[in-house]
Amino acid sequence: MSITLSKKKDIIEKIKSIGDNAKSIIVTNYQGLTSPEITKLRSSAREKDVNLFIAKNNLLKIGLKNTVYNNFDEYLKGQSLLFFSNNELSSSAKVINDFCKNNDKLKVNVISLSGKVFSSKDLEYISNLPTKKEAIQSFIFLLKMPINKLVNTLKYPKLKLIILLKELSKKTNV
Repeated sequence: MSITLSKKKDIIEKIKSIGDNAKSIIVTNYQGLTSPEITKLRSSAREKDVNLFIAKNNLLKIGLKNTVYNNFDEYLKGQSLLFFSNNELSSSAKVINDFCKNNDKLKVNVISLSGKVFSSKDLEYISNLPTKKEAIQSFIFLLKMPINKLVNTLKYPKLKLIILLKELSKKTNV
């Protein structure tokens, strides 16, 4: 079934919007997945604030042409399913990695983080990248560590001195 020119233009505009706003895009081949499997994939993606988009490869090529993701032409083969996230770099990779642990039908064609292309072999590594919130928490923890060590170092000698003075006072009172 053919779609009208106006529908194609709308799809291209949607793809261009995705390319302009997405922090990461992963192109996968979903051939062989059943409808319930795709539904499960969509629901797990929704939980992690990841969006999915299916379109014809020619429309994807045209829509991504003037974006940082314009280097996807060679990877758009077969039945392409785009995973993209506007918030976190690794969200899409986490969804795909979790899904692929139980299902080997979904094949990763290419991973792109803000336009930088990675192969499908890097999926595990990228899925383990921390989110922005996790990275900030780790950074704050690292900043606090020397201060905590200093406070403990200063606190414990005083505590030991207090304990020693209490023991001495008990011995003199007896």
